[in-house]
Amino acid sequence: MTCEACEYAKEHPESGLYHANCPECQHRMFLQVLPLHLDNLKRTPGTEDRRAYLETVQRRHGERAVNALKAAYLEWWDQRRAKA
Repeated sequence: MTCEACEYAKEHPESGLYHANCPECQHRMFLQVLPLHLDNLKRTPGTEDRRAYLETVQRRHGERAVNALKAAYLEWWDQRRAKA
């Protein structure tokens, strides 16, 4: 299910046009701020604190958002371990 903003974003991905009630728009908007969430997660020192952060992201932004954040964090973590 897509809305007019989603259709417009297919041709103009940096348009910044979102509809608040559209799940696809909400996910596109989250992907724009994913680097900020990733930086916050990287700076969170404890495992339990990181878990709580992820739970908060899931509660506020949904399952797709938290899965995208987990994937980005795991990619960063694997790269960090490979350098060590």
